[in-house]
Amino acid sequence: MEQRKQLLQSYRKERIVSKRKKRADENVLKLVEKHKGKLEVVKHENSESKRKIDELNEELQEKYDDMDLMESLHQTLLMKERKSNDELQDARKKLIDELQDIITGQTNIGIKRMGGLDQKSFKVVCKHKLSEEDAELTAAILCERWQDEIRNPVWHPFRVVMENGNQR
Repeated sequence: MEQRKQLLQSYRKERIVSKRKKRADENVLKLVEKHKGKLEVVKHENSESKRKIDELNEELQEKYDDMDLMESLHQTLLMKERKSNDELQDARKKLIDELQDIITGQTNIGIKRMGGLDQKSFKVVCKHKLSEEDAELTAAILCERWQDEIRNPVWHPFRVVMENGNQR
């Protein structure tokens, strides 16, 4: 009897161990399946990320190509601008030289920038009419006012007078 009890206990222990082992195996299988699912998701995300990275790399390469093209165009335009500027400077120098050759001692033609006024002339006239301090300030104001008028394309410095039906 004693032996039977021990056998029965041994059998029960083995069954319990067997059930625990079976449950552990099932849990391991569930974990394996769960991890396989997660692995598939990660693989899919990785492939999606890789595809996005490839697209972004292609876009970046296109931008670099565009930038290189723009840089090349910029350099070409700079060279053309320099060449044009050099040609203009040469033409200006030749024009000044030719005008100076044309000008003799008897002619009263000078070369001056268009629209630029000499403030000294205004100072001289103002000094005759005003005190020294007032002359400086008034000359500067008058010179500035005249320069503004000269820059204005609508301004016409002459008066048109009708005399006997004719404009003068």
